[in-house]
Amino acid sequence: MSNSQEFDFAWLSLDPSDDNLERFFMVLAYSLEPYSSVTSELIRNLFSAPQIPSSSSLAGILINQLVHSQKKLVLVIDDYHLIHNSAIHAGMFEFIEHLPSNFHLVLSSRSDPPFPLHRLRARGQMIEVREADLRFSGEEFENFLVNQHLNLNEHELTILEESTEGWIAGIRLALLSLQHQADKADFIRKLSGNTRYIMDYLTAEILDQLDIRTRLFLIKTSILERLNPSLCDHLTDLNNSHTILQDLCRTNCFLFSLDPEHEWFRFHHLFRDLLQFYLKQQCLNDPTAMHFLHNKAADWYASHGFFEQAISHYIQSEEFSKAGKLVEETTFKLFEQGRLHSLLNWFDLLPRALLESRTRLGLMRIWAIAFAGDIVNAAELLNSLMVTGNRSFPTLVDEQNLNTDIQVICNFLEVSGCKNVQTLFLTELSKSELQLLTAFVQSVYYWSIGYAGRLQGDLLRAQTNFEEVLRLGHQMRNLWTIVTASADLGIVLRQQGKLKQAEAIYLQTLQMIPEISAPGYVGRLESFYGSLMLEYGMVSAAEIYVEKALRHNQYWQNPNHCAHAWLTKAAISIFLHKYDAAFQELDQAEEWIRKGTVTPNLSAVITTTRVKLFLKTGNQKSVLSWLENTIFQPVPDEKNIDEVEEINRLTAARIYLAQNDTDKTLHVLRSVENTARRFSRISTLIEALLIQAQAFSPRTNSLPLIRKALEIGLPAGFRKIFIDDRDAISSILPDCLEIEGAVELLAFLQKEDRQKATQTLLSQREIDVLRLMAAGFTNPQIGKKLFVSTGTVKAHSAAIFRKLDVTNRTEAIAVAKDKGLV
Repeated sequence: MSNSQEFDFAWLSLDPSDDNLERFFMVLAYSLEPYSSVTSELIRNLFSAPQIPSSSSLAGILINQLVHSQKKLVLVIDDYHLIHNSAIHAGMFEFIEHLPSNFHLVLSSRSDPPFPLHRLRARGQMIEVREADLRFSGEEFENFLVNQHLNLNEHELTILEESTEGWIAGIRLALLSLQHQADKADFIRKLSGNTRYIMDYLTAEILDQLDIRTRLFLIKTSILERLNPSLCDHLTDLNNSHTILQDLCRTNCFLFSLDPEHEWFRFHHLFRDLLQFYLKQQCLNDPTAMHFLHNKAADWYASHGFFEQAISHYIQSEEFSKAGKLVEETTFKLFEQGRLHSLLNWFDLLPRALLESRTRLGLMRIWAIAFAGDIVNAAELLNSLMVTGNRSFPTLVDEQNLNTDIQVICNFLEVSGCKNVQTLFLTELSKSELQLLTAFVQSVYYWSIGYAGRLQGDLLRAQTNFEEVLRLGHQMRNLWTIVTASADLGIVLRQQGKLKQAEAIYLQTLQMIPEISAPGYVGRLESFYGSLMLEYGMVSAAEIYVEKALRHNQYWQNPNHCAHAWLTKAAISIFLHKYDAAFQELDQAEEWIRKGTVTPNLSAVITTTRVKLFLKTGNQKSVLSWLENTIFQPVPDEKNIDEVEEINRLTAARIYLAQNDTDKTLHVLRSVENTARRFSRISTLIEALLIQAQAFSPRTNSLPLIRKALEIGLPAGFRKIFIDDRDAISSILPDCLEIEGAVELLAFLQKEDRQKATQTLLSQREIDVLRLMAAGFTNPQIGKKLFVSTGTVKAHSAAIFRKLDVTNRTEAIAVAKDKGLV
């Protein structure tokens, strides 16, 4: 760091309010934002998620963002001694332990942070600058004062230096006080007191030099984190706050402008602490005075649309009724903004008696808890509210509105917490009842009805309702609703064989949402889109989107979203015959099932994917264990079967097929095929036909079934579903080339055959070297990436050339491309 011009510098000054996990990592991300891909919006979205992130995961996210930065950066974090939160300390040490080589951290604190400093010392990873090192020497002190234009003699300068002990903050405070002194020599002589109190003494002297109105202005406005002239006028009953703020800022009175227009300001946090101390002293005899100020600030924030700040100040003023009213009115708006974490905090701070006495407010709390994924707690609170809540309303319409909202949230909880699709029951509302609902509540109603339809196998009902949710989302411009509706509508269209329509909806929504604005929301859609790309056989695109989904899901840790992304990643691994990786990825998906409530259909897909993987890898014991413990519902021919039953029956059919039990295979498929035909569940019908075809012999009996499956699926874009059953179709496909898409599918299968032949010829490490060759890496670069020597890379290259019958890299890459290896 000898040449500071090579580095960018970022500075973060902490204050006591930063001793909060969310706020600390928000301001940390904000300070890094101009110099790296770290964004405070990502951290904000992460804390808006249903599950609050750990400090370790937050540190990991910041490190991952910094690793990709090419800049050399020094971050200074000032006043770290104000942090007492153990979770923040743990996250910070995790952050320090994994800093990239181009990043340096300077931590300023009045006391040692509770880190294992001995470990950093032993590794030579820490330089310590203690109090003595920070003091100005005599020469440094004189150099600092050169441009201050002070008419002080040598004796007076010596007193000033000794009184401040070379502490630059104390020197600056002294110089500010000195500007208002007629007798500067006398003032300096009085500074030779106990240096422990020098900062308090000097800051008090600054205030004493200001006129009484300015002092009162500063003390009153110290309750504000950010100051605005209009807000200050309202708080202090003045009309010249803009002038006061400009003057204070210009005279360096520890006030900083936050924007070029000088509309918003903030105090230096040390100065603000001092002002708040005096405010508390003034309010000792009248505690209501502090509440009065917070209430006035809250009124201004509320009237200007700053609802979060208004609610916070109302709570501090103990105006809980006003805070509750505002929370009640803005809950759905804050949902749209992803401010779920703030809502949950406020509900925790509001008195229980208020929540119980105001039924509408209590219902808003239940909405927040339900969207956070705590379905059991939400259901218990709803039951309690319906029994004990205040049921007196100004008008009959108000009571009807509330009752209708309760019915909607009951439906949402019933679907979200569903364990048994057979017992799923929702209350359907009339058109007149729906008209009583806000657009947001309507969207939740239609989503619940739609998802219930999907679970019960009624795809047309599901589609109609999800389309209405999407319409309402666009009407409200609510990104959360749009993403949710697009994902669920797309999967229903896929099940109906309308792959191109699903793709269009996915892409339209993905393109309208910049990644930086709502990464958490988009993660679910990305994994759904990746799954669709895999069905097309576009493995590279699928891998890209599932990795995006996994990354974005870090900022919105919904168990359903995360589990689906890992499931999709496992499906890609299975498609590529990487079975060990697939087992590990299914482990990750099941871990999310254990963490929270996951819909029964997603849980069933994850479980049966593992069972089918056991079947592929010959683990008959685990396969039979699942079969023995799965109860199949009796399904009359005329009855529809639900999605979970369908998933289980298709899996059981594959097991019976592997056991060469044709009768059981066909029996378990009969109801699946019947309902798939009746309700246009095309993807299910294709799979059922392919399994049936394999149960039949000879070839003449299976040909019509496979041809029918190809005719239904290939023109719609299905490919993976046929590749998964390539053994069934490979001998018949050449006789079906007139079907749209059959030629392309045959070419894909033939290419895969060539790949397998070459892959058996080459070792996995040789394939890795070959792919890096094709990417343009040199032998030394390949060695670094694979953690082997250059000589080992050369040995692998020679083996590749010999096995592929080529003489150089260019020829090897050409052969690899022809065989589909790169």
